[in-house]
Amino acid sequence: MRVTAFLDPEPVSFVANLPRREVYAEALSRAGFWDAYEANPPFELLTARRP
Repeated sequence: MRVTAFLDPEPVSFVANLPRREVYAEALSRAGFWDAYEANPPFELLTARRP
């Protein structure tokens, strides 16, 4: 995953790996949030471009 902030005078980017679905499932299950995650899944890809 790459996130870029278009700051002045130049953009700043961060690159990170996304955990596997099993990692999310285990962590959210232990925290008691897995049912909420399944009912309201997050966006997997959000693209915004600077004009």
